[in-house]
Amino acid sequence: MLFIPHFAFCHPLPEMITKEMGKPLSEAIEEVEGTVDKEEFLGLLEKALEPKKHDKCLVTREALGVVAILSPWNFPADEILFLMLPSLGSGNVCIVKPSEVAPECGAIVVNAIASVLPKGVLQLAQGDGAVGSALVAHADINMICMTGSSATGESVSCVYWVVLVGYKIYSKRIDNIYHSMLRLQAKRFYNLLLPT
Repeated sequence: MLFIPHFAFCHPLPEMITKEMGKPLSEAIEEVEGTVDKEEFLGLLEKALEPKKHDKCLVTREALGVVAILSPWNFPADEILFLMLPSLGSGNVCIVKPSEVAPECGAIVVNAIASVLPKGVLQLAQGDGAVGSALVAHADINMICMTGSSATGESVSCVYWVVLVGYKIYSKRIDNIYHSMLRLQAKRFYNLLLPT
């Protein structure tokens, strides 16, 4: 359970949020209190991950592998958990790249969660957009979870194609989609993705 009463008043995270990104201390305390009180969110996640029976079929969830998480500067603690917990709960390993505006906030959150997980399940990558770009382009990254600017989203979508269908996220590399589209002769989509 991640709920720790009055955690925000005895931990340096609210002050670090204020120091790094300029959020008023009262709002930083509120963010950290929300960050540590994830009982309801974890309950919803657990329910969403349960196998679902549809007629004679049983739908189960499978881990994708390695998930890169690119988190924003404006909610440097809480947003990491909103992106990371579903990924970890689904059986994936995660690499979190906090915003370069609030790297220490991200490190505090990631290191706290990593301390109770098996070694290597949750890792931290620090740096600017070049680090994020390297993660997005890396062949061993199976999915990207991000909250950020439209420009960053467009950069990620140039490498990844993501379709949301209900609760399921399908993510494939553009080169895999290119070959699938050729096989299916889906020229219309190909021209949209890779204009001549």
